[in-house]
Amino acid sequence: MQPSSVEAVLNARLVTLRAPISGRVDAIRTVDDAGILARGAQLLTIHNDRTDRGRLDELESQKGRLSNELTAITAKLRNAEGERVQLDAAVRQFSRGRLAQLQARRAELTDEIAMATLRHEEAAHAASRSVALASGGTISNVEAARVAREASLAALQTDTLRHRLASLTQEIEAAHAGIFIGDGSNNDRPSSMQRAESVEAEIASFAVERDRLAAELARVSAEISQDTARFSLLSNAALTVPTEGRMWERLVSPGEEVSSGQAMVRLVDCSTTVVTANVTESVYNGLSIGTAARFIPADDGEDLNGRVVNLTGMANAAANFAIEPSALRKEPYRVLIGLPGSQNASCSIGRTGRVEFNRSDLAAP
Repeated sequence: MQPSSVEAVLNARLVTLRAPISGRVDAIRTVDDAGILARGAQLLTIHNDRTDRGRLDELESQKGRLSNELTAITAKLRNAEGERVQLDAAVRQFSRGRLAQLQARRAELTDEIAMATLRHEEAAHAASRSVALASGGTISNVEAARVAREASLAALQTDTLRHRLASLTQEIEAAHAGIFIGDGSNNDRPSSMQRAESVEAEIASFAVERDRLAAELARVSAEISQDTARFSLLSNAALTVPTEGRMWERLVSPGEEVSSGQAMVRLVDCSTTVVTANVTESVYNGLSIGTAARFIPADDGEDLNGRVVNLTGMANAAANFAIEPSALRKEPYRVLIGLPGSQNASCSIGRTGRVEFNRSDLAAP
């Protein structure tokens, strides 16, 4: 016969799920003892209505204020840009009018210079004749002097008109460049141009303020997103199954207040199903890690094959098992047999039986 255990039981490690936040247990999933919970299944929810949201409220208030300021500065910028368009049109209209006026004056001066030139030529010719007549005694020297003065005055008047034309030409060239010069009431820029420069400065200032507010609003919005996520994590939490298993122990009830880190549920981890067994001293001394073993259920169910994975001996090593190995008391020597996961779908923890060990794997006495 194969050497066998005295007692054996299907076992598995326990997973303790703890409260991620403090609060009130709102709902607990009802699962019968035989039900297998899939990984990711929700077990319960916790709500904390005392979570401080002061920071979040402050950020949302700040966001509202920034949004209002941004709307207002955007409206000012839009109005200033509209006014600039109107002022630019007024400046262009003034420029066209001013150029037309200066060009008309230039044409007038050109005609005046032409007439003054003719008068100067006539006066100069008259002065030349008066000199000859005075030398012949036909006219007096006084008359000849008067005629000479008139010729000089005609020349001076012509030069004056030419200087005025040169000055006017400079004015026209400046006006083409958007610069208005002149004398009297024309030496000041039009009010539309002065206002346009002022509005341009306002537009630049409004644009800088708009960009600053937009950047600040984006920053606050990002903080709100982060704080909303933080608030959600602190005010509501769902406890989910980390691995396929069975409900082993429920430690809280709906409506109960719990603290962060408090144990809530203990689950049997069906992926870690093993067999714990106790054996006589003689059998124990012949076992080694890796010895092939077969669990034979007491209810004549299907046998489960595995191998020895731990030899505890007489020590009661803490292993966080659903069924403590110390519960097996007929013999003091304890053995742990690992089972392939494909055999563990039923997760029938607590099923009793015995274990037979492969004689060929046993150590020589």
